[in-house]
Amino acid sequence: MPYNNYNVKIALWRGNIYGFLTEAFIRLPNEEFIQRITSSQMQTFLEQLHKLDHAKVRKGVGMTRSYLNAISAENIQRIMDELAVDRTRLIRSAGKGKLRAPYEGLYKKKEDAHTVILNVKKFYKRIGIAPTSYANDSPDFFCTELDFMKQLCLLEADAQKDFGDMRTIEREFLTQHLGSWIGDYCSAAGETAMTSFYRGLLLILESFVELEQSHDN
Repeated sequence: MPYNNYNVKIALWRGNIYGFLTEAFIRLPNEEFIQRITSSQMQTFLEQLHKLDHAKVRKGVGMTRSYLNAISAENIQRIMDELAVDRTRLIRSAGKGKLRAPYEGLYKKKEDAHTVILNVKKFYKRIGIAPTSYANDSPDFFCTELDFMKQLCLLEADAQKDFGDMRTIEREFLTQHLGSWIGDYCSAAGETAMTSFYRGLLLILESFVELEQSHDN
């Protein structure tokens, strides 16, 4: 595949989005987290996301922005507590209710969890990338799979690497793994999320992966 500056910029931008989504979900809502999400850099990033040609991405950005714009110095502790409870329910305690936690093995109907995990690990090993495992999470945890996509995008952007057709590998992973189940999780989680911050992020995640899969890469 021939590379030019445009290809590199797009690959880096896509990698940044995957990285942003990973960080947004994995980080604990503490004071540092609040500083990050209320920074001017965050606002700029959301503005750029809003320019993507996808109505649901724009809707998700709007919901996230609305929540962030309501944060003030007087309510930071309440916001931290509110986000912490919401995040725990959506990611760590999801299995206690109707919502299944964000692991691919819990969403594949035709494969058991052990087989799914084994297949994901085989994919990582075949490509030669060890994605970041957060808190020793399973290889099929959604943030681990998001980090893997980020790393694929960064490899694609590195024109010096003879790594074959990276887009083909990315499409394969989205089709076989992340893109085959993340929409189901995001839809279900969005219905139970208590804050428009996480509802917006879930919508961005779901629709961005949809956009990735719809493009003829």
